[in-house]
Amino acid sequence: MAETTMIMTSKAAKTKRRASSTSSSTTTYNTIRRKVSSMLFLQLLLLVVVIISVVILGIQMHTLESTFSSLSASSVIGIDSIIGQFFDQNLIKEGTRQQQQQQQQDDDDGGSGSDGKNEDKDQDDDTDDYSKKETSKLYDYDLENDQNVDEDLKPILKILRQGGYDISPSKESYQLINRALLPKWSEIMTAYGPPKILGLETSCQAFQNSISSKKRNIAPAGIFNTGTNLLSHLLGKNCVWEHRSGGNMWQPPWGKHIPAVRRTNHTHSKSRTPYYNTLPVVTIRDPYTWMQSMCRQNYAAQFDHDKSMCPNIIPYPDDILSHPRYGTMNYIPIWVKYDPEYKIHYDSLVHLWNEWYLQYIQFEENDKNNENNSIIKMKDPSFPFLMVRMEDLVFHGQTIVPQLCECAGAKFRGGEIQHVSAIANGNHGIEIGTGGYNAGLLRSVIKYGNVTKRKDGYPKFQLEAAHKLLDSRLMKLLSYPYEEP
Repeated sequence: MAETTMIMTSKAAKTKRRASSTSSSTTTYNTIRRKVSSMLFLQLLLLVVVIISVVILGIQMHTLESTFSSLSASSVIGIDSIIGQFFDQNLIKEGTRQQQQQQQQDDDDGGSGSDGKNEDKDQDDDTDDYSKKETSKLYDYDLENDQNVDEDLKPILKILRQGGYDISPSKESYQLINRALLPKWSEIMTAYGPPKILGLETSCQAFQNSISSKKRNIAPAGIFNTGTNLLSHLLGKNCVWEHRSGGNMWQPPWGKHIPAVRRTNHTHSKSRTPYYNTLPVVTIRDPYTWMQSMCRQNYAAQFDHDKSMCPNIIPYPDDILSHPRYGTMNYIPIWVKYDPEYKIHYDSLVHLWNEWYLQYIQFEENDKNNENNSIIKMKDPSFPFLMVRMEDLVFHGQTIVPQLCECAGAKFRGGEIQHVSAIANGNHGIEIGTGGYNAGLLRSVIKYGNVTKRKDGYPKFQLEAAHKLLDSRLMKLLSYPYEEP
């Protein structure tokens, strides 16, 4: 009996140990499972966090891309405002110094002098201007009576001298200026004819009669790549105002690139100068070379183009391959974002050129689209403005600039005009359009004097499109010749 009891007790103990072992194993398993589950949960949570971070980063990058895209499209307009305010403030300070200096010189000289003396009087002390010594030295050389210089080249050399270039027959001058590359004056006259200023008869007296002399301003306006910066500096260096030099503005209150239709309701300047106090001088450029420049630097004008196949007034086959929608379109469309709230669609580059300038110039209805009439008649403008060709600013500045100053009620400084330059020893001046005004007047004269370059980049079908679409009245009025296919 006792033995049986011992056996049963032993079995019970074994059973208890097995149960305990099983329970321990179960507990360990559950612990491991919980740890694994926790790790999986943490990994899943980490994955979710990573995904969310990637999504947020993508949204931020898209936002930045949109912001920079917007800035790249409208930066010209916004920056013009900032630069304009800075430029205007400097002009006011510059004008004060200029007036003080001129008064002192008037006292010293007795208030009299020739054109040459007046030229010296009107100098300010900016480092970009001619010093009296440098100017005198440049004009010591008697170009007019130098029989060794081709008469057809002398007007070109005079222009370079206005920009501070040494044109004397010295070794240094010949090294800096390769005269073989310079255009002939007869070529310029054949291509574009004599200089033109539209609006002199209708705008000058009207502007001066309606605005008091203390409130008058003059400022450049024009579409991109038409020489507005050059004009601004020419006016600033050559127009002298009785009351203040601030009459030379960097741009009109509504912005120099803004279409005329926005003249009365678009003001960039913080001072909010009344729009009617400013006489806009509108720059226009040969449409063939203008489109070439737009291909290189389009500013706020957005259009699909490959620089190796541009201008693309109508689609190239490659344009259609890249953008099949162009297969059903007659022209390559263009959008211009003048400012964040003002974006305009144009059918093509040519339509942009036509429509922008036809907001200033209007023609009598009976002349519309009549290519064969001998006289193109403009309507009297609804507000005062002048229009000048960019080519004339480069090659006929001596004729053009004084008339612009006087039309607005200012005085021309006298003597030879001052072209924009950082001059004189380094022979650096202006570069119209995309190069900026520090790239060299010499380069500009060579570039824009070579009229054979007008056809560069235009295959036959693009020339045909240009001939068809360019407004014939504008072309005739501005004496811009067509390039035949």
